[in-house]
Amino acid sequence: MKSSGDWPQKDPALLTGVVAATGVKGMKAAYANQYFAGGSGFPDFMIFSVDMLKDGSDAVKMAGFFNNQWKLSKEEYVVQQ
Repeated sequence: MKSSGDWPQKDPALLTGVVAATGVKGMKAAYANQYFAGGSGFPDFMIFSVDMLKDGSDAVKMAGFFNNQWKLSKEEYVVQQ
């Protein structure tokens, strides 16, 4: 993955990916996901707890998609209640 250092990206050929966790258990929960596989079906962002390992999608706290200007609108994300 290469980066021009500019944000937001102006070149559609450049991509940015971030996978982060708040601890070892959270990072292990993130390992199972194939984020960078073509057609993986993942939203642009997803926040989940370590309980995802046992509870599946019930542990997703928030997920959604950015628009072409990297902005969020309420129609493009969901928050678990």
